[in-house]
Amino acid sequence: NGTWYRAFLVTEYTDAAVDSGYVTDTYANFPNTLVVGPTTPAPPGGGGGSASARLINISTRAQVGTGGDILIAGFVIGGSGTETLLIRGDGPSLATFGVTGALAVPSMSVFDNTGKVISTNTGWGTNANPAAIVTAAASVGAFALPSGSADCALIATLPAGAYTVQISGVGSTTGVA
Repeated sequence: NGTWYRAFLVTEYTDAAVDSGYVTDTYANFPNTLVVGPTTPAPPGGGGGSASARLINISTRAQVGTGGDILIAGFVIGGSGTETLLIRGDGPSLATFGVTGALAVPSMSVFDNTGKVISTNTGWGTNANPAAIVTAAASVGAFALPSGSADCALIATLPAGAYTVQISGVGSTTGVA
C-alpha cells in the first residue's frame, strides 16, 4: 500500500567515512547511501543529506498477530557488493521501556526476493555468534539485549537485493514487537 515505511523511526545517521562497518536495527537495516526525498527525512542539521550520509539504524514497533497478520518489513541492499547487517526482532525486552503486551517469544526469519529463507532465529543467545551480536549492537548504540532473553537477533552478510524480515510469535502467540 506504499505507507509501511512511514512507520519507521530514523534514529541515527553517520558519515560513511567513519562508519564502523556494522549497521543495526530492531527489525531491518538500511546501510546504503541516504537519498532524502518526500518520505525520507533529512539527517539532523542536514537540509538534504549528502552522498556520504548513511542510514545506520531504523526501527518500527507493531502488533504481531498470526497467519497473515505477522510483522513483515522489507528492505533493499543496492549496489553490487555485500553488506553486513544486525537484524533484530525484540519482544520481551521492550517491557523495560514501558511497552505493554510485548511479544513473549518472537521468532524471526529473513527471506530473499525468491522467498528462500536466508536465516532464522528464536532467542538471540542461541546463535553461534552472540558475542558478535553484543559487539555490533554496542558499536552503533543499540540497547543491549538481556542475556538469555527470548528476543531475536542475527548478523547476516547479504548481497545486493530485496529482502523481507518476518516476525511471528512462537506457538501462534501475539504481542508487540
